[in-house]
Amino acid sequence: MTGMGKAIREEPFRVVLVDDNPADAEIFRIALAQEDANIEVTHFIAGNEILDYFGVGDRTTCECKHCDLVLLDLNLPAISGFEILQRMRNEARFQSMPIVIMSGSSDPGEIARCARLGATTYIQKPSRLTEIFAVGHQIVQMLRARG
Repeated sequence: MTGMGKAIREEPFRVVLVDDNPADAEIFRIALAQEDANIEVTHFIAGNEILDYFGVGDRTTCECKHCDLVLLDLNLPAISGFEILQRMRNEARFQSMPIVIMSGSSDPGEIARCARLGATTYIQKPSRLTEIFAVGHQIVQMLRARG
């Protein structure tokens, strides 16, 4: 506990980032670390990797890892972010897990579809470095609010 009576989190926040652009993933990893050094980011390029990681549906290679938040791109190879979101939300264990969509699209139809499928929030991928760090700040605030 700190002097103010607030508990200090000893375990790192665990974020799973699914983005097929390694450069984007690295920039977001840096933005998150800038806000809080106690964050572990696991990066996947393809949708089937996150499904395997969590053992979603009938996947047999389940590693069943703990995660505090998922950052999910929509445009992925093999399996779209929409399908991943839907499949995860169809399982009770993922109902309360924050799943944040980060996409370059500003299409209102796609944003509405993500909301219907249960996305926690939708963030349009920023293009400016200062905006990327602002998104990192927003994500860390979400993590801290959940404890």
